[in-house]
Amino acid sequence: MTETGSLAGGTNNHDRLNGWKEIAAHFGKSVRSVQRWERELGLPVHRLHTAGGEIVFARRSELEKWESCVAEFQKVETIENGRNDVMPDTQIPVGIPPANGPVEIRESGESPKAGTRAYGPRGLIGLGVALVLAVVAFGVWRSGLLGRADRQPTSYKISDDTLKVFNQRGEQLWQHRFPALLHADAYTTTRSLLEMRFMAFEDLDRDGDKELILVTWGDPQFARRLVGFNVDGGQRFALQPGEARTYGGKLESPPYFVTGFELTTEPDGSKTIWAVSVHNYEFPSVLWKLDPHGNVRSEYWSNGHINVVQEGRLNGRRVMFVGAMNNERMAASLAVLDYENPSGSAPAENPKYRCGDCPQGSPLAFFVFPPTEMSREFATRPTVTEIRAQPDGRVTATVVHSRHELQDELGPLGADVWYTLGEHLQLVEAETGDAYRRLHSSVDLVGRLKHPYGPKCEGQIFPVLAWNGKSFTPLPRPHQEKNQAPRIMAQAQK
Repeated sequence: MTETGSLAGGTNNHDRLNGWKEIAAHFGKSVRSVQRWERELGLPVHRLHTAGGEIVFARRSELEKWESCVAEFQKVETIENGRNDVMPDTQIPVGIPPANGPVEIRESGESPKAGTRAYGPRGLIGLGVALVLAVVAFGVWRSGLLGRADRQPTSYKISDDTLKVFNQRGEQLWQHRFPALLHADAYTTTRSLLEMRFMAFEDLDRDGDKELILVTWGDPQFARRLVGFNVDGGQRFALQPGEARTYGGKLESPPYFVTGFELTTEPDGSKTIWAVSVHNYEFPSVLWKLDPHGNVRSEYWSNGHINVVQEGRLNGRRVMFVGAMNNERMAASLAVLDYENPSGSAPAENPKYRCGDCPQGSPLAFFVFPPTEMSREFATRPTVTEIRAQPDGRVTATVVHSRHELQDELGPLGADVWYTLGEHLQLVEAETGDAYRRLHSSVDLVGRLKHPYGPKCEGQIFPVLAWNGKSFTPLPRPHQEKNQAPRIMAQAQK
């Protein structure tokens, strides 16, 4: 089986320039010019990939350092091809005058023009030597940039047990053989399958080179690992789950399989890796926080398989939202974790679903969304499959109760319910989608539900339960008064 593809990959406010317009204004050039500098001359520009799209920014200090390194080649580039926008208009010396000053050369009777400088033989020789040296230095510098670009991985090909990696020219950089076959198709269906990434080319440690992160999705006998490769193909790290955890007095031993990962960006531009692993037979799963070298910094254990991880902010605090199943109630769950220290385990009232030997800690907040007649009818476990963290502090979780069981003229039908929590984690909205109602009608027509969709069906999406530190408490429905909200968010709002 063969598949090819390609993957995209601390400072103060005064130092940061946001967007291409501010970067261009810093140099006094057009947006097109600075974008070309990034492509051709390595202008240091950073990108953040968020739910709302890509954010481009640069740091003044890095731009100034870059400018000082390449300014000396500006006039050479102008002489060679007439371009005057390769660099900002920086004045640089291009020759060394003779020790006794410039010698004017002019025709008999001609006066030197004001503001001009003429050079004698020594001056012309100095000018020529300087230009030659500048041309050579520019060639070396530019070839270094091109050489660095040529060694960056941009695409891949998976064939049986072999991964081949290519640069932007389509030239093979390196290859790696795994101890078992890889399922190439899985790497093209990542988002629709588990809502997480299986592969990415990213500059993890801000050294200018892109590393490769890969989940080894293959033969069941080959435990799925998270593997990192350096730009030259050398193995950077390999994370294979192997630690057992105790739930309700029962030891849940391996195998644990890595199912996907996400990346977030730190203030210094480096990446943090968030990797998810699930027990192959039972309900436990774990979210690891890894540094750019694959070292585990903290871990959070869930009593249901984790399906989606999303960065967000809560009252100005950086958090991670974790969507999963909840096996205690055969429902879906949403955990809110402290970004800096996402350790501990999911809470539970039933001791069978409590972790007895997980790291200390608990989520800032934890919610359980109820099952409905649709999940019971299709014998499926509801789970959170999408989390949208909004700029105003709200967060929306999509809970899927069944998917692609039936089709109508509009396509596959899925029983999705959307829940929106406010900036103080109060329930502000809950609704079923059109597909949910169409699926309900289709199932009713074949005699499986025996009642039309109505208010009783809508009532099944409540109550949403929130953990208060000792037990689960129902959240007030959106139409209830705000002052009726239970006191369950104090820890999350600190």
